[in-house]
Amino acid sequence: MRKFSVILAYIGIVIVCIVLSTATYAYVTYEPEPVVVQEDSTIELLHVDYTDTSNISMFNSRAGDEFVKTFDIKNVSGKEMYYDINLYNVANSFVYPEDLVYTLVSENGAYTSIKQVPVKDEKIASDIKIGIDEVHKYTLKVTFLKKEESQFENELKTFFAKLSVTMSDLVKYEDDTLFKKIELSNMGSEKNIDFLDNSVEGVFYTNATMNGVTTYFYRGSNSLNNNLILGDNCYKIVRTTESKDVKVIYNGKRIDNTCDGVNVVERLSKYNNNSNYNAYVGYMYGNASSSDYVNEHLNESSSVIKIYLDSWYNANLKDNADMISNASIYCANRKTSSFTYNKVLFGNEGYSSNVTGYDMMNKYYNTGLINLDCENLNDRFSVKNDSGNNELSNSIGLISVEELYYAGFINTKDNTSNYLYSIYPYWTMTPAYYNKGIAYNFIVNKNNLGQANVSSDSAIRPVITLKGGLKVSDGDGSMENPYVLSR
Repeated sequence: MRKFSVILAYIGIVIVCIVLSTATYAYVTYEPEPVVVQEDSTIELLHVDYTDTSNISMFNSRAGDEFVKTFDIKNVSGKEMYYDINLYNVANSFVYPEDLVYTLVSENGAYTSIKQVPVKDEKIASDIKIGIDEVHKYTLKVTFLKKEESQFENELKTFFAKLSVTMSDLVKYEDDTLFKKIELSNMGSEKNIDFLDNSVEGVFYTNATMNGVTTYFYRGSNSLNNNLILGDNCYKIVRTTESKDVKVIYNGKRIDNTCDGVNVVERLSKYNNNSNYNAYVGYMYGNASSSDYVNEHLNESSSVIKIYLDSWYNANLKDNADMISNASIYCANRKTSSFTYNKVLFGNEGYSSNVTGYDMMNKYYNTGLINLDCENLNDRFSVKNDSGNNELSNSIGLISVEELYYAGFINTKDNTSNYLYSIYPYWTMTPAYYNKGIAYNFIVNKNNLGQANVSSDSAIRPVITLKGGLKVSDGDGSMENPYVLSR
């Protein structure tokens, strides 16, 4: 009887294995039609050609493993088009997803340097322009990063996804609009930049953003044509946003058609009155000295600097509020990270008085894996954006370390000529670390980046976002002849 039971059990196991293997085979080999067609028609617009299939698969992965996928996209529509690249049917079992990254490279299409592989279905590149009969050749590389510390919890894990190409819902602007002026100034992707060389300047683009949206950014010196006037104030253009608007930073009071050169609105301000808990790195914060990260970093109380910026907005921008975009996101990246810096071991707890490292401190000084993707929804400060936290009453914030990096602010280099330089050290929106009972955030310290106790004093340099569709009625963007905007 026992022998018969064993035989039945064995037969059952064999049947289950056959079913599972069949299901797995069907799952990883299904290939959708490699074309994009116009809605409600059979007219082919873009032809997608994969070297094998659209599948991306890494099974039983080990640190150092790579997966490479190549594919081509051809515009056969007879007109200029815009498209998105998506990952769907995503299955990611990595315990620490940040160990798995990808690059997406094309000479004339999207370009993403290094970004974390998604854990769910997601656009990885968006709003890519392709001309008539043009072909974009892509290489997508997925890498399981090999680190010095143990990675056993990610060993033998799985990542699977499928690629698809869809039409973009890009809002198109006329040539005389602010966004289009920037787009037409583009000199190529971030691939053209050596980030260790701050002499490289111009307008470049990246898809290493939220939802992979093509975003243009200015990098370099005060000779860039990124100057504009709005009301009584002067601004420097920093970059376009995922909503196709334009993020600018305060650059002084307007005097006729020039600026007074004082590019801060307040020279001595605390970020927060207190610095004795992790909560106070926040632009908004929760319950200081909580027993967990979530409650510590709730967006319940406004920081000192946020209160000041809201007041400045109401006093200086209300007359032009219709020209300011409420769709923008201001990133205050409170993601935590374990790392060692200056012989201090920082943990990733992020609450109460635990010694904690924040993500950008590790990336800026250790890994260099910096992009414009604000990963935590809780840290995406916005007024009204489906991808933001919608905690703001006014569309205003501060610059982030990520934006400074793309602008050419490199820690080991002299940046006195950079367009974001100021003789007054000023606050960024980016947390650095918590150690020895003090919370620190990043500041722009004249020609360098540094960290300051959040209850110490630094200057304030507001950042706002203008609507990309605003008309440029005059000027060429130079310091002598800045852009003048009209509705």
